[in-house]
Amino acid sequence: MIADTDVELMVRQPRYLIEKLGEDHVGFGSDSTAATVPANIGSAAGLPVLVEALRQSGYSEELLKQAGKSNGT
Repeated sequence: MIADTDVELMVRQPRYLIEKLGEDHVGFGSDSTAATVPANIGSAAGLPVLVEALRQSGYSEELLKQAGKSNGT
């Protein structure tokens, strides 16, 4: 990703992965040491911005908890 990546694109990516891999194999976390993190997220402290965007896009609370806790493992 690039620094000006829109949150909407970040919302579409997990949806695509879930369609291809299933809910049990997709997660997110703060281990982005070598990644370019979009400016509107900034760091791990900005993950609530992404979670809220996912929620507004129709992701269920159950799926959000699973993706955040299991981190795709």
